[in-house]
Amino acid sequence: MLGVELTTNTIRRITEAAGAKAEGLERAQSEALTKSLARPAATIVDRLQQVSTDGAMVPLVKGVWGEVKCVVVGRIEHTSEGPKAKDLTYFARLADADHFITEARMEMYRRGT
Repeated sequence: MLGVELTTNTIRRITEAAGAKAEGLERAQSEALTKSLARPAATIVDRLQQVSTDGAMVPLVKGVWGEVKCVVVGRIEHTSEGPKAKDLTYFARLADADHFITEARMEMYRRGT
């Protein structure tokens, strides 16, 4: 759009740096939550929720594959067609199960799950 050309390596470096910063922020929030043993607020808006987890194998580099784990949280709303999940939020990580659970805790807390 601006006519600036970037190499593949520059794009990869910028993208990985931004991802590392976002992941660091989420990890810090999760660690603070774990240390404080905070509980969700007494007033929980999402009384009925849908929580789903899944994993997908993705190609990494040099023929190596890894499992990206994902959790989806939604608010259940009753409609004329039956219950529907609304306001979905997603959290995904390429991590082992124990680290994924620890890191996904912040999203669960944020949603009042």
